[in-house]
Amino acid sequence: MLVFVSLQGREAAIPAGSNLACRRFECDLKPALRSRYPRRRDSRSVEAEAYPRLYRTARWQSIRDAQLRAEPLCRFCAAQGRVTAARIVDHVEPHKGDPIAFYCSPLQSLCDPCHSRTKQGIERRGYDTTPGLDGWPIDPAHPANRGWAMATVVLLALFAVLVALILVEAW
Repeated sequence: MLVFVSLQGREAAIPAGSNLACRRFECDLKPALRSRYPRRRDSRSVEAEAYPRLYRTARWQSIRDAQLRAEPLCRFCAAQGRVTAARIVDHVEPHKGDPIAFYCSPLQSLCDPCHSRTKQGIERRGYDTTPGLDGWPIDPAHPANRGWAMATVVLLALFAVLVALILVEAW
């Protein structure tokens, strides 16, 4: 048995009970087939699943609009000399569902790529991997800036200064 589906000027004949139409067209069969295909599992924590309700409040929308007016460009892109319009207002420190931290903590404006790649990577790893002009990570929390690695960098910098002083005196 064939079912004829028409949507937005496109028509198709599909077998009854097929999910083909639901993948190609937004059709009336979709609600009937929805139970066959479970929703994608949410990998967030139980606490994080409660966060979306905070983002739907009028108070948050007002704070968000004010932040985007005050800082219309992406903060991460601006630090790298790029001009990119910000679309997302991000909490500098994760609020973890705490309403006080959610509404009162410092905010920053970010573009989509910086929020989904850079910022979430920083939160996942615990440090930023952005290199400075010398190619060395600028974040003090980066593993390269801890312990013996940092001591090595300091010694090399002192050695370079010492060599420069010797060359200046010899000149």
